[in-house]
Amino acid sequence: MIFVTGGTGLVGSHILLNLSQGGHSFKALKRKTSSLKVCENIFSHYNAEKLFQKIIWVDGDVNDIPSLERGMSGCNKIIHAAAIVSFHQEDAEMMYKINVIGTENVMNVALNSEIKKVAHISSIAAIGTNENDQIIDESCLFKQNKKDSN
Repeated sequence: MIFVTGGTGLVGSHILLNLSQGGHSFKALKRKTSSLKVCENIFSHYNAEKLFQKIIWVDGDVNDIPSLERGMSGCNKIIHAAAIVSFHQEDAEMMYKINVIGTENVMNVALNSEIKKVAHISSIAAIGTNENDQIIDESCLFKQNKKDSN
């Protein structure tokens, strides 16, 4: 079974749709206060409302280790897509808590469980920009500028 974080977001909803259409067994983490509207809309757009109803939602948070342990129970793979993107300085602390500490939590719980494979989806913002027109990848040095998000 696959454990998915970030399933209520745009990218995560498409991941859940793809897993559903492929007949994969999975469960998706969501905060108790999360809206499922984006995910519902994605499934509806692809005429997959019946597949949406089959999603096994697990209440929790990437910063709530016991909920991650419960959610990962019975799973052997993770697709970690939970994150927040913002260009507002006041969101910097929240972004760090979710994107960095939350990812650490997911990985640490995975290391202490039966998880065999992890896929981590991130933003191009994690790589940064380049001063020339060359392709940007993980080998590029991150040079912060005013256009970058936190």
